[in-house]
Amino acid sequence: VLEKMRPVDQKLKYQIDKLMRAAVTGSLGENDPLRFKPNPQNLMSKLEESDQEESGSDENEGGESKKSHSKVKKYVPPRLAPVHYDDTEVERERRILERAKKRALSSSVIRELKEQYTDAPEEIREGRAYHMMHHEKEEQHRTKYEESMMVRLNLTKKEKARKKRALAMTSQLNSLTHFTDISALTGGDTRTEVR
Repeated sequence: VLEKMRPVDQKLKYQIDKLMRAAVTGSLGENDPLRFKPNPQNLMSKLEESDQEESGSDENEGGESKKSHSKVKKYVPPRLAPVHYDDTEVERERRILERAKKRALSSSVIRELKEQYTDAPEEIREGRAYHMMHHEKEEQHRTKYEESMMVRLNLTKKEKARKKRALAMTSQLNSLTHFTDISALTGGDTRTEVR
């Protein structure tokens, strides 16, 4: 039986020695890790004090209960200190000009003019608009991020609606080249007469 108790005794040896030292000296050591753990007794005393105050105010008559209510103050949010904005009129106009220039350079007309008058070789692209290429680039960035981080990003309502519109548009355009049902062209008759 003593042999079976040996592992349990070894596990509890540190705690037993510590408690024995605390009993002899009357306090825990300065570097004892148990000094730094949370003490639930501290919470209990505060809760008991607040319970006693509440029960005491119920027992007291009129005037004293008003005093206890006056101790409770309403919440006053902190005032935000005003901060001086050091942006001058010149800097503001410069930023507006930069934004307008960036917007203009990204427009399709400027891009076409640049392609026409530069000596660079002509790039062959599909006949899609710039905004479609921009959305494709965003989608590629999104998939690359999802695959690298192993996380699925949620789509916003606007993105979902845009995808739905694009899908509807492509399905309508794809159906233009299918001539299996030409009843609308023949006046409702699905078979054509051969002479």
